[in-house]
Amino acid sequence: MSDLGYGPNAILQNLNFILTGMLVAAFSYGLHRSPPGSRKGPAFVTAFGIGLIGAGVFPGDPANPFVQSLHFLFATVLEISGVLAPLFVYARLKKNLG
Repeated sequence: MSDLGYGPNAILQNLNFILTGMLVAAFSYGLHRSPPGSRKGPAFVTAFGIGLIGAGVFPGDPANPFVQSLHFLFATVLEISGVLAPLFVYARLKKNLG
């Protein structure tokens, strides 16, 4: 998907990353405000949103190595938090429902 972030229609994919990241961050705020529980789930969801926003702001353009390295940094945050967030959110919701 990162390859769609540069080229003739790059603005569409970059805006997609930024807007989706903002929505995910808003969701993490709502998740944090839900019944008390571990803060790890909402923190990883927030990190996922920040990773999306960063991937949109810094597209993976191979012509600009600095911007591409920032893109890969945010993509790494996105991938790691994307794996960990569901685990901690599930544990939080399971505790609240049970």
